[in-house]
Amino acid sequence: TLLRKYRDSDQLVVKASFFLPMIFGTIFHELCKGKDDDTVIYESPINMIIEQDNEQYLICGTPDEIRKGEKLIDNKTAVVMNLNYPTREEYIYQLNIYRFMLEEADVFDAKGMILELRYFLKDWSANQAARGGDYPKSQIQYKQVPVMSVIDVSEYIKHRIRDHTNNPDRLCTPEERNLGKVAYKVYMPGRIKAKLASYRDEKGKRCDIETLGKAQELMAGLPAKDRAKAYIEKITEDMKCRHYCMVRSVCPYAQENHYAK
Repeated sequence: TLLRKYRDSDQLVVKASFFLPMIFGTIFHELCKGKDDDTVIYESPINMIIEQDNEQYLICGTPDEIRKGEKLIDNKTAVVMNLNYPTREEYIYQLNIYRFMLEEADVFDAKGMILELRYFLKDWSANQAARGGDYPKSQIQYKQVPVMSVIDVSEYIKHRIRDHTNNPDRLCTPEERNLGKVAYKVYMPGRIKAKLASYRDEKGKRCDIETLGKAQELMAGLPAKDRAKAYIEKITEDMKCRHYCMVRSVCPYAQENHYAK
């Protein structure tokens, strides 16, 4: 990987600001941690050895919360609108791999466990919740994750191992670079916060601005003095690449597409 390749070089630059998007997640994890007892364990590292093509590979993970014989819980941060979208595939694989590892180790009564995501909604509003409707009543929300078969999970792990061993220098795919769907926002020069980031549909439900045409329509409704200066930016494409990757300073794709201008 690029991190391993450039770990000891001056080309790899990891700034403190790179970690800012992770702060909410770290704080939320700490708030959810409790004291281990006979029924629940928090952030307990697990690992297993996978043999493939005459090689051994160590698979490691740290489930956020294991309720013995009952469920596995992983903590995530999100915004309210994320609840309207299907669960990210990477989250489904993550929890199913944890369950698979526990089953293989025959610990914590893993067979039969359900899988659950615990979301902290960063933009949740108590005032909005009080108005009723389908707005979340609490800043903490739960969502179950479908359980995959042991065969499907095993094949996925083997696929990922082959991908890393056969193509160690390949660039990330579009799916790996993105974090969420493409959306648009309307900004004013010199302002960090967007002038328009969403809109309400005919039912009063707040929605992302998912097309350039919708963004242009909303911008056209601004006062003339603002409309003359406003500009539209596509903001979520490559979000993972731009805001979460630790090797962006040495990645050819990131440098060419996001930092060369």
